[in-house]
Amino acid sequence: MILFFISFFLLFTLVNYYIIRRGNQSLEGAPKAVRILFTVLMLIASLSYVVARSLFAQSGTIFYDYLLFVGALWYPFLMYGILSILILDLIRYILKKRSSEIFSNYERYKKLKLQIFSILSIVIIILVSYGYINAQNIQVKTFDLTFPKGSGELDKLNIVFFSDSHLTPINDGVFADRLVKEVNKLNPDLILLGGDIIDDNTINLDRHNISTKLRKLKSVYGVYTCNGNHEYIVGIDEAQDYLAKSNIVVLRDSVLVIANSLQVISRDDRQRNRFSDGQRKALKELVDLSNKSLPTILLDHQPFELDSTAYYGLDLHLSGHTHHGQMVPANLITNIIYEISWGFAKKGKTKYYVTSGVGTWGPPVRIGSDAEIILFRIKFE
Repeated sequence: MILFFISFFLLFTLVNYYIIRRGNQSLEGAPKAVRILFTVLMLIASLSYVVARSLFAQSGTIFYDYLLFVGALWYPFLMYGILSILILDLIRYILKKRSSEIFSNYERYKKLKLQIFSILSIVIIILVSYGYINAQNIQVKTFDLTFPKGSGELDKLNIVFFSDSHLTPINDGVFADRLVKEVNKLNPDLILLGGDIIDDNTINLDRHNISTKLRKLKSVYGVYTCNGNHEYIVGIDEAQDYLAKSNIVVLRDSVLVIANSLQVISRDDRQRNRFSDGQRKALKELVDLSNKSLPTILLDHQPFELDSTAYYGLDLHLSGHTHHGQMVPANLITNIIYEISWGFAKKGKTKYYVTSGVGTWGPPVRIGSDAEIILFRIKFE
């Protein structure tokens, strides 16, 4: 874990340094004051998130919120900035190999660099602004599914599912309020969550009344969640206590029966062993504990072992975690890592839904994916 953070911060530092260096080179044709202002703004933006998390996370002040927001919002600028620079460096390399006349007149070249810098800056600002607006736009998606009734008593059941709200001072009380209202408007019989519900310590969550907001979630049969990896990153004991205070029942490697008609198998996160002692139970152990005469939903934060779900004949597999990359082109990576990065699929009798999440991790920006809540209208036949 320590090696991961060292590697991450080394890469983060190098990328920021390269952007600042190449930005200043592009601004050669601008006044010196502009170059100084650019460097100062880049240093503030690049250091804000690290400073917030390392020095002010326990301060319980609004200063932490501002630093966190600025630092998190810098990440999409960082990603699209470095991608733009690398593409431009490749084009410049090709043109130099071909002895292009662009480089023959240095004054004209400086002017061209400044124009390209200005255009790209405007394009990235527009793109990130769209992503910020898109991340706040929660969409409701509805699926009509048929489950075998078996020995169950119910004829129908409305289940609301969401995952990865990542509630922090960035995705704050205002967002939590909007999320709860959208869920309650659907009049769910059952609410299932896919983990990564909170993503900060309780000091900062309480300042935004997150628990108070979550307690307003209403359903006939309750609100249940599995653990995600971020519950472990926050601190598993603290996260469990906070979710319990929010009237959310955490199902850890267990089987829950709903109204003698449906059962939910909930798995602990697959990265549990990285953050605490012990391994999660194998899916077979949990299936052996279940009632084979009832239809079954599996809650598993990360969408792995999909073939196992089909092998045991479970009816619906629900996961999150991927965010579908959250910002293109990161979805190209998640499409490689996960068999299902986002959306609905089916294998045999087993149906799958991997949500792109309702919240955001890090930057409050979504480009190429939706902030979504899923309504499953289940009929038992």
